Amino acid sequence: MEKEKNELNIKAMTFFKNNNKKRVLVPDLYNYLGVGRTIVWRKHPELAYLFSEMLKEHNQQKMS
Repeated sequence: MEKEKNELNIKAMTFFKNNNKKRVLVPDLYNYLGVGRTIVWRKHPELAYLFSEMLKEHNQQKMS
């Protein structure tokens, strides 16, 4: 369980680094992770919340 969380987190960081020049959408992130959004919310709600905060922050930086 912990290993899966770490892998998802590392993949998410890579995703944001790879897309640092453009805005991203929620489906883009979950497609990249290869895991359904609902599954992440059920299994790792704290991780799903973190991802949503990361998305918001990432996109706000791209707007300014």
